[in-house]
Amino acid sequence: MDHLILQIYSQAAASHVDIITRQKLLVENLDRIFADRGDVETWEYHGKSNSLKEFVITSVADFNRMCMEAHSLGGRSFFITQVHSWSRLQVTARLLLHIVYCHQITPLMLDFLHCFGAKVTGEDNPYYGTFYARFSGPAGATGVPTNPHYGMLRYPSRYFVGPSFIYVDFCCHLRRFEKHGNSKLKDPWSLRQMTACQRFDIVNQTSTWIFIKPMEHFQKNFRVLLSGDQRNNPMAPHLLCLTMASENWRWYVDFLRRRLGEFVEKATFASFNASKLNYDISLVDSQRLSTLESKVTVAIAVLEQNLAIGRGMQRHCQRLWRIKGLNIDHGLQETTESDIEMQLTHLDLHKTSCELLLQRIQGTCSMVHSSCCINCLS
Repeated sequence: MDHLILQIYSQAAASHVDIITRQKLLVENLDRIFADRGDVETWEYHGKSNSLKEFVITSVADFNRMCMEAHSLGGRSFFITQVHSWSRLQVTARLLLHIVYCHQITPLMLDFLHCFGAKVTGEDNPYYGTFYARFSGPAGATGVPTNPHYGMLRYPSRYFVGPSFIYVDFCCHLRRFEKHGNSKLKDPWSLRQMTACQRFDIVNQTSTWIFIKPMEHFQKNFRVLLSGDQRNNPMAPHLLCLTMASENWRWYVDFLRRRLGEFVEKATFASFNASKLNYDISLVDSQRLSTLESKVTVAIAVLEQNLAIGRGMQRHCQRLWRIKGLNIDHGLQETTESDIEMQLTHLDLHKTSCELLLQRIQGTCSMVHSSCCINCLS
């Protein structure tokens, strides 16, 4: 396993990143991140027949058989899931790393794996959100081996499904709030995260995708996308991810605003005349307001990071369009950029709403704190 990880990170030798530390952290966290067994849902889009084939692979042997049987491949997508937010990924480390290596996906996407797993440590901030974008030349120019092997195993070239000449990587880690459905909890919302990683082969105009913990209904929407006129647009799935990361915010902010309303009434209309005490204000109210303030602060941080990812996506998109030979209609290019800009506008408006809400919370906190002091003195 260590040799496989070394082989993967050797692909980033020219990326000016700290490879040694990344390798060490990944090895230390393998047991926390990956399960002992698991199923990987795999979709293959076949361009000539315009069809989508679905597989479930559980091992490296399954993956190799799938590669041998593939013909006229127009793209491949892998979906990695979790049983719940704090469980290990439902895939073995060897299988996922094998997929990454054989498809020559940038090893920098492995950074995102630390956000998932059985528990969160100091190395994997649960509020982490960023992206990687990279344009690369021929495989030989980046030090990627053309005859892959690791451990005691050697794989024939037909198993190596890397790109032909020029390829593009774009990986991002987006988050949003979703309703968890657990009626036992007072707060019906949970912060969910999703990683999307693409390797686009410009020569063959095909993409390999890895989606980790897809958002609710993502696969349903992705299936619709693959059956429409956007299926050959390499940026369309990224736009779908950004669009879904822009959803639910209105309802989540409304929930937070209603929670604040409970305290605003107390703080504004409380009377502390000993004979007319009409509101019970205590330290508990201050604690609950502090918790609410923390939730809004996290929401602002998530929105800021989603905005940064969206802007990076926008720049990546503009650079991609300048590549000669890209088989994308000019009108579709403009539509994609316009849609990305619209999602950025939505995210920015939600961020403004959260910032205004935070100001109200801080003002209410001050009033409640003063009321508590007066209450104690009386």
